[in-house]
Amino acid sequence: MKKEKTHYNPIEILLDYANGKGFDIIDGGGACLDYLNLHTFMKIISNIEYTAREEKNQEVIDMCDKVNKDITDLCNDMSKMSKPYRDLKEIQSIVDELPLERVKSILNAKQQCDDARYLSDNICDTNKVTGLVMGLHDIQKLASGIKYTAGREGKTEVENLAKKLENTLEDISNIVRGKVPFDDTFLLKKYSHNIPSVIKDNDMILTLKNGITDKDLIGNKGANLVEMHKLGIKVPQSLFLTTVACKSIHELQTISFMPLLKNILYMFNTDKIAIRSSGVVSMAGMMDSILDVDRNDTEAVTKAIMDVVNSWDSERAKSFRKVCKMSDEVKIAIVIQPVIRGDEGLSGIAFSRNPNDGTAELTGEYVEKSLGDKLANGNITPKSIKELEGREFYFNLLEDLNKNASVLEKHFKSVQDIEFVYDGKELFFVQTRNAKLSPLAVIKTIIDFYNEGLIDLDMFKKLYRQDIHKKVTSFEVSGTSIPIFKGSPAVNGVFTGKVTFKKETATKDNILIMDSTCPDDMPYLNNIGALITRIGGMTSHPAVVCRQMNKPCIVGAKTLKIDERIKRASFDHSVREIHEGDTLTIIGDTGDVYYGTCEVTQKQLFVDKVNEILNSNG
Repeated sequence: MKKEKTHYNPIEILLDYANGKGFDIIDGGGACLDYLNLHTFMKIISNIEYTAREEKNQEVIDMCDKVNKDITDLCNDMSKMSKPYRDLKEIQSIVDELPLERVKSILNAKQQCDDARYLSDNICDTNKVTGLVMGLHDIQKLASGIKYTAGREGKTEVENLAKKLENTLEDISNIVRGKVPFDDTFLLKKYSHNIPSVIKDNDMILTLKNGITDKDLIGNKGANLVEMHKLGIKVPQSLFLTTVACKSIHELQTISFMPLLKNILYMFNTDKIAIRSSGVVSMAGMMDSILDVDRNDTEAVTKAIMDVVNSWDSERAKSFRKVCKMSDEVKIAIVIQPVIRGDEGLSGIAFSRNPNDGTAELTGEYVEKSLGDKLANGNITPKSIKELEGREFYFNLLEDLNKNASVLEKHFKSVQDIEFVYDGKELFFVQTRNAKLSPLAVIKTIIDFYNEGLIDLDMFKKLYRQDIHKKVTSFEVSGTSIPIFKGSPAVNGVFTGKVTFKKETATKDNILIMDSTCPDDMPYLNNIGALITRIGGMTSHPAVVCRQMNKPCIVGAKTLKIDERIKRASFDHSVREIHEGDTLTIIGDTGDVYYGTCEVTQKQLFVDKVNEILNSNG
């Protein structure tokens, strides 16, 4: 009968995997076996064998039998071979014969190796097997002898190294003899650098080093992080909870593998972690991301993961899926990363080309001293990425962003929407995805891609859509109308409609005017005809969402002063006002806003260029 465990350590994880109950971090946890005394280890093997016999698992029974035999044989051999060296005079003679230059070489090599067993295996000359058969107590005496001899001969460097060796062996001795508690945390931290490379491919937990780019398993964000890692682009160390794991969490409302995950989190070199959603289909900020979670606080980690998974059922996420005709079946993964301290540098979002008009230049925005949440939520007006040029300390950032954006665009053959963080020392790319483009940008980009040789004729024909091309027009405002105010163009398009300040009752005939919006406003954005915000940038989630839904949008209209209480807005610091129900015409291509209904003449663009490509021989 299975017993419920109340505590997990690396050994139990290792053995649970062998018994089909857990995951394999055998190399990361295996080193811990060096510190576990044989008596305790044999008891664990015995318990496993008992469970295996109860479950009639012959494979595990055979494994346990083999381990028992191997350890018994090893103990017998060591006992026989170590007898000649039990005499202290014999040990002293070995110390006296050791060439100090060889010892120095061995100890220097140890500087690059964390495994204490390396020392005990190599401390003696390779012609003498003493190190392999001597007890720990005798090896400690050997180290003391080396220290004494080096000191007597004035070899200070060797003496100091030998002191370190002596201290290390003392620590090991205390652990093995049970004089100090078996410290899981200490051992996990010591060997944590091994963990990412030894988690075997499975359907629950993966890392960058697994190299798996299956979006159905680790979501769009996760798969693209692995792709960037393969391309040599600097990304944060990342751990992925797969769609299988997240579906289980959603259904059971518990994290069954939390004891294991708690230990695996030691792979990160910081105590603060970020837990981000990774949809199989990009959902433009509709899912939660939790930043600055303390990895040592199991309750906090558990809550953050549960909150991210359960945000699948939020009203904004449901509304987004309805608009995009997506299934409600849970298809998300989770990306866990160390927090990159953008609050000590800056964070931003960059597009490899302008997503509004398709101009072939790096476009984007950033916020200083920010982890990235302010920029994404659209509750702050950011700075243009062009302002990084020539800035002290940031002079390489723009160059690195341009170079890597070009690499990503060529790899994915699509304009990229890139999230980056600079911690004051290094630039990290924390996300990339295919950018949501206006109709103008879609058509201009595929024309440019073809002319640049990035795509061939067959690919051009696959990407070209006539229904989108019909929306790509130039325009001319008739008459003497002049704009009453101007904002930053976020989504192309011309729209005439009645102003409303009430998002809850806005319809497709309305232009919604707000200070700012956030992802929670998704259900309302779906109902409107166009959007104007006083603050926010072209990379904010509302702008991205409006671009995806092809709703004209103007952001960062700084001269607006909005009083939602009395449903009125003034602008340009003057007495001119906009009231609820007033008719406006907005031009999303330029950011211009006009009073009343304007006559706008439109003409389809790029007709000749598209026909020239379609009629060519490639």
